[in-house]
Amino acid sequence: MPKFETVNKLYIGDSVKHPGMELFKLRLGKVNPFLFLVCVPEGPNSLEIVNSYIFKQKLYNDYTIKIAGLAMGYQEAVELVSTIASDAYSVNKDCNLKNYILNI
Repeated sequence: MPKFETVNKLYIGDSVKHPGMELFKLRLGKVNPFLFLVCVPEGPNSLEIVNSYIFKQKLYNDYTIKIAGLAMGYQEAVELVSTIASDAYSVNKDCNLKNYILNI
């Protein structure tokens, strides 16, 4: 399993009842197939929505994944990204999501 880090302000979807437990299980490799992560990528100025189950692949073992949000289901993850974009615009007057999420 890759190494997981969370940003300072972790966004949590309404359907995630125990976010600490979900992160703990994720770090142990016991992923929930319904859990979607909003991740901060290494490259461009955006966020990624990925199903947590993808990190069971050995391809990701050498990576560090920065988690900005947890959601149960893709639709809730999209709503989290919308909330992050709204917050970023209200604070910085732009939609540089990666910069906003790493500096709050």
